[in-house]
Amino acid sequence: MDYELLRNHNFDVDGAIERFSGKTDLYDKYIRLFTEEQSFHKLYESVKEKKYDDVELHVHSLKGLAGNLGVNSVYNATCIMLKEIRTGDKEKALNLFKYVEEEFLLAKKMILKADS
Repeated sequence: MDYELLRNHNFDVDGAIERFSGKTDLYDKYIRLFTEEQSFHKLYESVKEKKYDDVELHVHSLKGLAGNLGVNSVYNATCIMLKEIRTGDKEKALNLFKYVEEEFLLAKKMILKADS
């Protein structure tokens, strides 16, 4: 795994590895799994169906995972969406999914590149 490439794309690799008790092999395993993260796909479906409670649940799950893995761009995007779904305009929150999706797909691309 090319950690430098990830660091250059706003991944907090060092903080994440620290949360994994320094076990880089474990971090590598879970950062690879992030590219197939089901909470992202469930969020997509919930947004499409305008199921606000499910949107909140799945965006919260994705936020937590992104935060633990140091995927800062996805973490930040999900924080904005989560705040809006909880305290603001729910339709605006659904529109923010595009931002979350862009950041997720870019992060996925960087992880796959760093892993090749």
